[in-house]
Amino acid sequence: MIQGFYPDLKTDVLKQIPDDQLLFFWADSARFRVTDPIKSDLWQPDWNPLEKDQHAYYVQRIIDANGRVVGETGRCKGNCDAGASESGEYEFVVIADNTAPPEFEKKMVALQVARRHDRVAYRINIAAISQARWEKANTTHGLIALGSEADIT
Repeated sequence: MIQGFYPDLKTDVLKQIPDDQLLFFWADSARFRVTDPIKSDLWQPDWNPLEKDQHAYYVQRIIDANGRVVGETGRCKGNCDAGASESGEYEFVVIADNTAPPEFEKKMVALQVARRHDRVAYRINIAAISQARWEKANTTHGLIALGSEADIT
């Protein structure tokens, strides 16, 4: 079955991959655009001015096909070296829903991913996306192979 979705991951290749290096699961995914990083600051004027940069973080807005903001990526420090700091189109894979109290908007928890040459996905960032907007997006359901950016095959 796996070879139907990931032809490069033949049985002999899978046997060589350590158990903790590749995770398979069924999930929905969709493509959205992300903005350039936006700087936010939690620093308060009455705090130590030498610590100002310690309280800054960056996020990226997630935009749907209609140009609406539908969510936000996870926070990152500095210039987002650990995440995807470039604007552009990315794939998002839903891993959970965030059950909110009735007065709050329901959100989907998704991984922002990129794909290796063998189509295995690896996480770039995490995101919260409006459930209502996710349900209106062009989603696909499939078998997701989640690994690391490093090609282990």
